[in-house]
Amino acid sequence: MLIAQIIVYTATAYAAAGLIFGLWFVVYGVDRVDAGARGTGAFFRFLILFGAAIFWPLLAFRLIRGNRKETNA
Repeated sequence: MLIAQIIVYTATAYAAAGLIFGLWFVVYGVDRVDAGARGTGAFFRFLILFGAAIFWPLLAFRLIRGNRKETNA
């Protein structure tokens, strides 16, 4: 039973951190990672919120490293 509780608490902490990071990322961080996301609307940012919450360690690493994709649109 203790192992199951550890797994649940770990998953809950990961999800909470992901949601907090995801909210910050869609408001401020997405423009730093992808220049093509500048000027996008609230619907697009709502759609990427869930992906940002799941992949928050990868996106945080890209933000810290300063990896920026330039688009030629």
